[in-house]
Amino acid sequence: MTKPKPKQVPPQAPKRVLTDKDLLNEYDLSTRVAAGIKRLGARSAMRNGDFAKFCEVATNHLANVRDEFPDFWVLARGGDRLWFGSKEFADEMRPKIT
Repeated sequence: MTKPKPKQVPPQAPKRVLTDKDLLNEYDLSTRVAAGIKRLGARSAMRNGDFAKFCEVATNHLANVRDEFPDFWVLARGGDRLWFGSKEFADEMRPKIT
């Protein structure tokens, strides 16, 4: 009796793009984050992990390009990082959450 072959699972390209640093260089990360900020909207905010998913990048990759967008995120009292859709809204909320 022959042993059945294991089921072949096709590779999931989107997951690999999210996590493989070789496939996602710094330029792509910056582009995705900038697009995510635009899509977020002027009066919207999102927590760091949710924003990473929204931009389709891994949170550790988001940390690599975070300093390119200092006006769009704020470190809140509890240690959580919030991303904002506009500089004006981030400046308005900064005193309230820090």
